[in-house]
Amino acid sequence: MKTFLTRTAAFCLLSLCLSSCSRADFDPSAVPADAKWILHVDFNAVRECPLGKELIAAIEKNAELPKSANIQIDIKKVIATLGSATAYGTTFSKNPKEIDGTLILQGTDELRKIAEGVATQFSISNPEIVTEVKGLPFPAYSIKGEVTIAFPPEPVILVSRSQPQLMKSYDLVRGKGPSAARGPSSLKGMIPKNRSILVFAASEVPNTDGLFPENAPQARILKMASSASVAIGNDDKLTTATIQLVASNDDFSEKLLRIVQGLTAMASLAQSDDKQLSTFLQSVKAERTGRTITVSLAYPTDGLLQMIHNIEQSENRQRQNRNDGQQNSKPVIPGKVVDTWVGDKETDSDSISPGSLFYRTIESVTLKNGTTIILNGRREGGENVRYDCVDIIPASGGAPLHFEAENMKLSHYRVEKTPFASGGKNIVLNTNETGSARFEFPGVDGTYTLKVRYVDENDGKATFTVSTQDPEPTNDETSAEAPSAPPAPPAPVAPPAK
Repeated sequence: MKTFLTRTAAFCLLSLCLSSCSRADFDPSAVPADAKWILHVDFNAVRECPLGKELIAAIEKNAELPKSANIQIDIKKVIATLGSATAYGTTFSKNPKEIDGTLILQGTDELRKIAEGVATQFSISNPEIVTEVKGLPFPAYSIKGEVTIAFPPEPVILVSRSQPQLMKSYDLVRGKGPSAARGPSSLKGMIPKNRSILVFAASEVPNTDGLFPENAPQARILKMASSASVAIGNDDKLTTATIQLVASNDDFSEKLLRIVQGLTAMASLAQSDDKQLSTFLQSVKAERTGRTITVSLAYPTDGLLQMIHNIEQSENRQRQNRNDGQQNSKPVIPGKVVDTWVGDKETDSDSISPGSLFYRTIESVTLKNGTTIILNGRREGGENVRYDCVDIIPASGGAPLHFEAENMKLSHYRVEKTPFASGGKNIVLNTNETGSARFEFPGVDGTYTLKVRYVDENDGKATFTVSTQDPEPTNDETSAEAPSAPPAPPAPVAPPAK
């Protein structure tokens, strides 16, 4: 709990620190009235923040372009051209390909020249990646046929998966059509009256099944809320953040208030050696007005910068200690390893989706009745380990045996609901770095093929290992009569005397 609270505080501090810079006005007239979620970020402020400068330096150091592009870009110059970004969407889906969101980028005159120049060069040097789109009233390019980036005459760049949404956004930029500012909008009440903010996000609450464990506080809170928003700003030397939750009904509003107050009280009582951090956590306040629950934070900006520095140092020390421990000790895999692989495929999602489920086929595996089959996993590079099911097929042919991962004996795994998994469920590592799931083979002795269904995310390189343990010999086997020793060789015969 202490680690969770510390990381949560670090995230809040990072966001709040960014808001200590110059202000930018959020314009809801660029967002359609039927938007279900909104996100606005001002990059001008980020560039002027001390922490923002460090973040930009890290991006400049680590940013890479595809080596096949043969295009050299000054990353620092590109970042300097960005002014603000506003994203919104009218649908929710666990499948990223079904999200119809639109991104509006604003910046200097150089922003358009750089972006359009890169798109044009890619369409010539890498036409399999970027192609020009015809039939739109402005230049536009398609990236792998999935995303369209458009360059209208207005000083904006539009990006969307949906060309109809792209045209709708273009109309709003020109002041046409119902917007969140002019027309009826479910998120209109969430838009802050003071629009001089650094970060603003608002959303209707979608179906959260499978997003959190069923009894987790986050799941209980979101199931009772109809919408939520976050606004981060700065008033002179004081940095503030406001989180709003709108309850679905009056009864839920009182329950939501009690849950949120409980969480904030727990945070304020968290043990910490950092007095500044403790004071920051104690500054969190929660109150209710009608169906709206408001959580507010306020803290001096100078103190936030110092706390960010302290938390980063603490996290670096802990990370170094973990790395040292991993280098000095290798994970022990029980039994005999029959196959191991790394989840490094290029998939369509950073989490579980229909396109991230794969089968690993392991042939010529010798199994006995009662052999334990173990699915081992190790989280790497931010990628979790998920297993769905195992099919065991006789090498000589015949009907396969099917085993669901959620029915196995689990160690450091938990079951999660996933509609497109076999049986509607799969298993995923909890907070541990490693885990195992095991079951006994009930069939006859023989040679089999194992087909293991697993999830390969797009944000790391988790390690998957399958091992087996044969059953211990029975008492009858150990007490069986030992085979008789071979007869002694005959004695040598002496040669006859001469």
